[in-house]
Amino acid sequence: MTINEDIAATLQALAKHERDDNVMNTDLANETGLDPGPLSDAVGLLEDSGFAKVLVTIGTAPYGFSRATITPAGRFELERATRQAQDASGTSEPSIRPTPLPVGSPYGFTDEDWEFIERARRSPKLLVTIGHQFESDYFTSDRLLRVLREEFESALSQAVREIGVDLELDLVPLRGGYGGHLFNQIARSIIASDIAIFETSDLNPNVMIEMGVALTWGKRVHPIREVKAPEPPSDISGQMWACYREDGMFWEESDHFDRVVSMVNLAARRHAAKR
Repeated sequence: MTINEDIAATLQALAKHERDDNVMNTDLANETGLDPGPLSDAVGLLEDSGFAKVLVTIGTAPYGFSRATITPAGRFELERATRQAQDASGTSEPSIRPTPLPVGSPYGFTDEDWEFIERARRSPKLLVTIGHQFESDYFTSDRLLRVLREEFESALSQAVREIGVDLELDLVPLRGGYGGHLFNQIARSIIASDIAIFETSDLNPNVMIEMGVALTWGKRVHPIREVKAPEPPSDISGQMWACYREDGMFWEESDHFDRVVSMVNLAARRHAAKR
């Protein structure tokens, strides 16, 4: 079977289940007749296209996922493809059109950029990037970074105890390095990240562009701002914002740390499953 046939068979199998029914990898393999590798590839492409939701956990080998469920967009695409196949040839064999992945950067990624991303995904470190304005009237950069590092190290330690993974924290402020394109190096760090923090108090255009990259790639975005800072633009105001005082020493939400632990826990599970 071709990859497109694998995708179509997988989407058809998922569509036979009840809405929001999470289908186990082994059950999906039995229903499609696909081996773990081709099935995992098909499910991954469906997830990238928004046609399926996927649960990734530890210990699912040889599968790259634990459970999968079809999305409304997936049902719509299957209906479109089936109707097109019937109109064209009178058969009901659909040809699914996965949506293209976003480009790494408008300036063009090199092999080195993609290799950087792959190494980060397979490293024993949870990559947390932070985009922020280096000098601000709302916060002191060094103090805020120190507080965030301590907070995420504590959250990761708790997650490691709960789920039994061996990961260390790598918290990296976004900035370009020597010998490469500035935006490419920032973009590849965001794409490789497990969590992307953005300090938006200053409404800095560069930070907003960086957040756009993260949202485009489906990264777990954690936007923060100082309580007295201006409201964010309406285009991104729907994000879950965390507001702080005194360089992150105090947070407005009483359950802020619990939320961070939950976010880090999920990110750690996903990272460990992909290594």
